[in-house]
Amino acid sequence: MNERIFFEWSNDTIVTTIIYAIIIIASLLYLYKEYIDTDSRLKRIGAVTIAIFLVIANIYLMSMTPLYVKYNQTEICIKNIIGRKVIPYSEIISIECIEPAVIGRSTRRMASDGAGGYVGLFNNKTLGNYYMYATQHSELVLITTNDKKVVFNCHKRDDLVEYIKDKI
Repeated sequence: MNERIFFEWSNDTIVTTIIYAIIIIASLLYLYKEYIDTDSRLKRIGAVTIAIFLVIANIYLMSMTPLYVKYNQTEICIKNIIGRKVIPYSEIISIECIEPAVIGRSTRRMASDGAGGYVGLFNNKTLGNYYMYATQHSELVLITTNDKKVVFNCHKRDDLVEYIKDKI
């Protein structure tokens, strides 16, 4: 078995991602205008430096956007645009379906809170530190290993959870 389940996006994640992209594009256009309209070398260097920082930050953020969950006989893999998170079944202590209230009032440690999904390291009183790879706050799955917790959304979560429970 080699099942692949693509992430479904909620409307708020789509809107947040679009607003974020518009802000980045508007910022880059403003910096370009400042670069063209100035004779000051210092302002040009500043505009280019900020533009480079914005482009790198945007590439990094978008590279973390989750695409699909893939699972087979030995592991589960969360595939991002660039990279992936692989969890062998041998490391899984538990897997369960959770409700959105479990991740409520979470704070971002190093994460995106909607632009490109909810991706990165989060923290709350219930779970402690956990990694999340989600494009919506429904149909959530929690995997607990010896050293980390991973939350992601999956529209076929019941089938996925039952399959992996049989493997661990």
